[in-house]
Amino acid sequence: MSPASDLGGVCQSGAVARSFIAVRPPGHVRSAIVELQSTLGPGHRLVPPEQLHVTLRFWSDAPPAAIVTALDGSTPPSTIALVGPSVGELGRDAVMLPVTGLDDLAAIVRTATAGVPPPVARPFVGHLTVARRKRGVSEGSVSGRPFAASFPVRSIELVVSELRPTGAVHRRLRSWPVPTDAP
Repeated sequence: MSPASDLGGVCQSGAVARSFIAVRPPGHVRSAIVELQSTLGPGHRLVPPEQLHVTLRFWSDAPPAAIVTALDGSTPPSTIALVGPSVGELGRDAVMLPVTGLDDLAAIVRTATAGVPPPVARPFVGHLTVARRKRGVSEGSVSGRPFAASFPVRSIELVVSELRPTGAVHRRLRSWPVPTDAP
């Protein structure tokens, strides 16, 4: 990985990047989510499989190098993420899967990066956004569908996101291993 001094915080458009620390589900969980997404219908804009993640902490315009410096040397705990038990909704348009088991990991990230301004003041709500409802699609149209999965967290990642007319484009800048007791 590049040293922190080489990490740029500017998007191709020239805007400062939105950054976040994320946990990405492994391939078998992403495949199950893609299968779920295929049942949502045309009233939803699906999150691409390569962009599925749980956000542990978000910044609207922090320099990525400062985030890397803050997290280098931190020791994340062994963590198992539990996804489900069913599809839910968050906010006005997010179709999501709740994720539990990441609170301690999110707290360690929050503590390690406390000096990196300006974080967006949101409490941690573990979830994987799988789609966004398009205008006119009623709330509750998919809530309650069963879904359950679990996985050991193998790493956390620093991701920058650039908003484009076609949706956000994510780029992984750095990752840190998470110890695991699972094979």
